[in-house]
Amino acid sequence: MQARIDDEAELFTAIDTFAVTRATGPSVVAAVQDFTRRHASRMPGFISAAIHVSQERGQVIVYSQWQCDRHYAEMKDSPAGRSYAAELTAMASKHDCAPCCVVWVSGTNCAAADDRVTAAEFV
Repeated sequence: MQARIDDEAELFTAIDTFAVTRATGPSVVAAVQDFTRRHASRMPGFISAAIHVSQERGQVIVYSQWQCDRHYAEMKDSPAGRSYAAELTAMASKHDCAPCCVVWVSGTNCAAADDRVTAAEFV
């Protein structure tokens, strides 16, 4: 499956944010790249991952998509996933994960969408 941001796809999205310094940021990026290439991308349900670095270089943000939350949980609970988490915990001063679903998309290549995000998306 190709990477996409689609409010009708019913995919699971995880947005992981790591607090880093200019000294530790490159190591965190390299660890995410290595883990994604060697492990996550080979796990059932993996769709895509993108790494973002904040302009001030204080955060590394990883946007990953999975077919469902169970696949993401299985990756995190795998021996490689647990080792990866420990490695990143040692490098980043803080880690937050926001499990998400896409509720609206806008852009030049997007179909027209309804602007309303309903209460149903929060249930």
